[in-house]
Amino acid sequence: IIKKLEILDKTELLVGIFEGERNANGDEIVQYAYANEYGIGVPKRSFMRSTCDEKNNWKKEAEQVFNDIIDGEKVKKAVNILGEIIVNDIVDKISSNIPPPNSPKTLAKKRGSRTLIDTGAMRNAVKYIIEMS
Repeated sequence: IIKKLEILDKTELLVGIFEGERNANGDEIVQYAYANEYGIGVPKRSFMRSTCDEKNNWKKEAEQVFNDIIDGEKVKKAVNILGEIIVNDIVDKISSNIPPPNSPKTLAKKRGSRTLIDTGAMRNAVKYIIEMS
């Protein structure tokens, strides 16, 4: 158990939209995501920070990972499960049509009326990475 906890202590789970992800036009998705998250040039529609707040930083799920590791689960497998949960929660938030509604100008350019979603590229760009040192 101690060895597994030492491994867990050196394990980092990164979740988000990472540099290098591009949409069909070749634009970096992370820039679009940042602008929407913080309301830079567009209405603020937080999907990362608000999900963290709503899920209490996934405290319950992180405790489950810890318990699974104590009960014999491999560290990477348990952290993978947590990564999937967090990604799914953020994707669900993006899909939830976060207010305010799109402006008429935006609606004229988009394929639909849902906020944060046009092609689905940003939603599909939410990923997780596990770094083990």
